[in-house]
Amino acid sequence: MRSRRAHTLIELCVTMSVGSALMVTTVGLLHQSLSLASTARGRAEAQRTVDRLANDFRHDVHLTASVTSLDAEQIELTRDDGSVVRYRVDQQQLRRAESSGDAIVRRESYSFDQAITIRFETIDDPRRVAVVLDPAALPHGPRRTPAHRITAVVGRRLALQQGELSR
Repeated sequence: MRSRRAHTLIELCVTMSVGSALMVTTVGLLHQSLSLASTARGRAEAQRTVDRLANDFRHDVHLTASVTSLDAEQIELTRDDGSVVRYRVDQQQLRRAESSGDAIVRRESYSFDQAITIRFETIDDPRRVAVVLDPAALPHGPRRTPAHRITAVVGRRLALQQGELSR
C-alpha cells in the first residue's frame, strides 16, 4: 500500500461545503440576533417614555385644582398656585408645557416612533382624567404593543395634604 500525503478533490469539496453551510448559518443567526436586540431597545425606550409620561401626568393631575378639557387632543390643568400645565397632542408626540403667569417654566415632549393615537378623557365619578395611548392596528397583523390608559384623580395630592382623604 502506498501512503497518501494529500487530500482528494472530493474531500476538499465536502470540507468547503460544510464550512460554507456553517458560515451561512452563523451569519443568519448573527443578523437575527442584532435585529432582535434593536427591536428590544426600541421597545424598552418606548416603555420608558410611557413610564415617564405616566409619572409626570399623574403628578400634575394630583396637584391640580381644576381641569379644562379643551378637546380630545388638549387638556389644561390649573393648580392652586395659579400655574397651568397644558398637554397637547402633536402628531406622534405629546407635548407638556408648564407655565406660571405668562412665562413658560418647563417644557417636555414624549415622542412615540410608531403609529399611535393619543387622546384625553375626563371621567366625572370621581373626578378622574385619563390619557389613552392606543397603537394603530397594522394592516398585516396584530398590534405590536398594547394600549396604555393612564388615569389619575384630580386634586388627590391636594386633598391628602389638607387631610381630606385617607391614604
